[in-house]
Amino acid sequence: MALLYPSPDDDVEEYEDAVPAVRELLRHLASSVLSLHRLEAVLAIGDWLEWPKPGPFIDPDFDDIGFHLSDDGAELKWPRRAAQGWTDDMRATVDKECRSVLARPEASRLVTRAFHRGDESERHRALIIAPDVGVDLWDLGFASLKQEPLNLHYYGALLRTERHDRIASVLQTAEEHVLPHLGPEPQDQHGRILQGMAECCLHKTLGAMHRKSVFSVPLVRAGLNASRFRSCREMAVRALAYHHPLQWATALEPVLRRALRDEPRPDLRTKVRALLLLTRKMPPASS
Repeated sequence: MALLYPSPDDDVEEYEDAVPAVRELLRHLASSVLSLHRLEAVLAIGDWLEWPKPGPFIDPDFDDIGFHLSDDGAELKWPRRAAQGWTDDMRATVDKECRSVLARPEASRLVTRAFHRGDESERHRALIIAPDVGVDLWDLGFASLKQEPLNLHYYGALLRTERHDRIASVLQTAEEHVLPHLGPEPQDQHGRILQGMAECCLHKTLGAMHRKSVFSVPLVRAGLNASRFRSCREMAVRALAYHHPLQWATALEPVLRRALRDEPRPDLRTKVRALLLLTRKMPPASS
């Protein structure tokens, strides 16, 4: 885990033996006793590999904008890593090795037991791992979300599903229970606590919108308006980069203009300006 999420002074890309080290770790995990921590390590490797990963929305008609709304430097990341051994073929191979570990029968039994018998932390961790080990805990997790709609841990876990009806249910829950707490700053301490919890839930939900199947205009609008909770605005801008402007241009252009006026960070202002350029290239709405 430390190899994949190093400190600023110990970048994994500076570790010349990273490829054999990761593969040796996976070989060890393929036959060792599993734990939630070890399964999380395998998921971390898979997430780091980003294989395969859809990129941000790019259309030839928008090339003249000359600005990709991906994370800074993302388009250069994998060519640079390929020179250190992380080629597309190697990423595909290591991703397959990750899936082999996750497919071990004891992995599914471990996750099921942790969800039903573990403490709250273990339940949340099991819910995140479950889809990758072939265990369907979604209905049980969603029932828990309905009881605790401001518990941020459920949103990220439940949005890992591939089923559109389930994704829609999670997004609807966020729209119904998170958005009402994101208005003006409450005057009382309890209200401020609830608002902080709602902002964390919004951030987690927006973070899942790099997937084409996960998108909500009301939630993105709330993120763009979240000038106090600044990382939500960043995540909302990032989310829009992964979805065709036809999905959001008409509804969100005024919100983007307001965000451009009050956003103090130059880098984020540049990205908001790029999104506005996309909206101008959209055909007018039919009457």
